[in-house]
Amino acid sequence: MEEELPVWCQLRKIPMQHSPEDAIEFAKGRIDRFARRQFWNVRGAEGKDLLAGHILLRVAVATDPRLSAWLVEFEGDLFDYRFRKASFSDIITVMRYFLGNDNIMLLKDLEEKIDMQIKKRYSLIEIGEYSKYIKRSTITRDGRITIKRERQNVTLPKGLRKYVGVHFTKVPTVVGKRQVLLLKGWAIAPIFVFRGTIKRAFETELKTKLEGIQDQIKSDKSLKPIIRELRDHIKINEKAFVKRFETEISPTGRLYQRFDLFPECMNQLISILTEKGHLGHGERLQLGLFLKKLGMPLEEQKHFWYQKAVDNIGLTFEEFDSKVGYTIDHLYGQAGGGTDYEAPKCETIITSYYCAFAQKAADEIMKRIQTEFEEKDKPTRFSQVLDDLMVNLMNNEPRNACAKLFELRYGKRAKKIAHPIGYTLYAAKILKEKKEKKTEEKKTTKAEVNANANENE
Repeated sequence: MEEELPVWCQLRKIPMQHSPEDAIEFAKGRIDRFARRQFWNVRGAEGKDLLAGHILLRVAVATDPRLSAWLVEFEGDLFDYRFRKASFSDIITVMRYFLGNDNIMLLKDLEEKIDMQIKKRYSLIEIGEYSKYIKRSTITRDGRITIKRERQNVTLPKGLRKYVGVHFTKVPTVVGKRQVLLLKGWAIAPIFVFRGTIKRAFETELKTKLEGIQDQIKSDKSLKPIIRELRDHIKINEKAFVKRFETEISPTGRLYQRFDLFPECMNQLISILTEKGHLGHGERLQLGLFLKKLGMPLEEQKHFWYQKAVDNIGLTFEEFDSKVGYTIDHLYGQAGGGTDYEAPKCETIITSYYCAFAQKAADEIMKRIQTEFEEKDKPTRFSQVLDDLMVNLMNNEPRNACAKLFELRYGKRAKKIAHPIGYTLYAAKILKEKKEKKTEEKKTTKAEVNANANENE
């Protein structure tokens, strides 16, 4: 039951004891703390904002998927921070809440249950610290910055050192990674091994609560001014969030965020990554270098992969960064030899990476294109261009086929596509010209109306 949760857990049910005005200020204070990456225990905030600020933020972001993702990310990190610093009894209470009371057993109780001295038989020793890799940057004699990974020992909080048993069905990831002692259906390990599982369970429940708020917002018009005020406050802090979460909270027109301008190969790679959470090594390089050359900052690309890749299961962003961040640093020339790698051109992609027109069956490609244009106004010469595209596929001319799809999407003929970056830049140029043309037409129409009005006078 929710009332059994410790007072520091954001999901604990506590009666509202504050006026709406105070609650809004608590919510703003919470946003400011997140912007500064400042996590706090309940005592540090005197418990005032625990319910009021958090609940109002749920209401403020519930109907915006980008802001909902932002809140889940930051509240999840705060929860993890508090979980790590909690007492052993609080930690067990939280684990039983999320995984089920019957699925968590203290080691002494489990030994009694299965009549075995587990700790003695398997020499289970409480670990006071563990090793992890951290990144250190150094400046070479010629002025280049290189990043190296170094091993560092991290001291574990006492509450996370103790061994517990978790029913194996509740922790399939850590069982699959062989991070536990599996004994008679129980996964036995120090609590810190299960930390990622608990954090994900918290985030899943928070997402469910956000979904449940949406109907309430639609029916209660008095919430609209509160939502507007808090969203405005989030925007004020946007620059502080930008390095961590820009693609989620900042719907700007940066090219690397404009998936509608991407060539088919990149759109399909993003779709596969979103659906399956994984790409092959070459495909990761292809997409990563493409996003880099479109201007995606290093830290933002790390968050892009953290949000979409299955590699982040059970990891905080910092742990994810220490595990695979070196690879992304390498793409940007910030590690290894410092090479500034270029995004591969189409000829290289066709032979060595992923090109939909070269590697997918013609009927599958045609079906995908027809589905894309089902609910759109068909461009001029749609049937003729589509037939030409099919001929290019049959003649094994993927770059020409890509050019025909470009014509269908943007209404302008294109030469044989040579580079995915060139594709995106040309598409952006065409859309910009169309927008400017519409603006001029509006100005001309307005001027004509004003002129006619003056003549009538």
